[in-house]
Amino acid sequence: HQFSIVATQRIGKRFWLNFDFVGTSSYLFPFYNFNPVTFAEKYYFYRFKGSCRADLTAGYTFPIDKDKYNLRLFGTVENLLDYEYFENGFQTVGRNARIGLSFGF
Repeated sequence: HQFSIVATQRIGKRFWLNFDFVGTSSYLFPFYNFNPVTFAEKYYFYRFKGSCRADLTAGYTFPIDKDKYNLRLFGTVENLLDYEYFENGFQTVGRNARIGLSFGF
């Protein structure tokens, strides 16, 4: 089971916020084990708890040459709730952030 919601809000003409949430139920993941001596194959199943992840992004667009070009500055905080969860059997990173700059023409 999975639930997701995405909400984007413009504030004024140039500033925007985006909120993205995904929540999932627990799931089974198969671990494969191969013994090269006996050529035996075994599968082990492990139940991982579901995930609960929220991301927040904000950005501002700077016009250049009367909106012919633009420079967009944005930042994102991923896993805003710092929830510990696993994807495909591997632990994901905790809360992290990044910033970026894009040029439009």
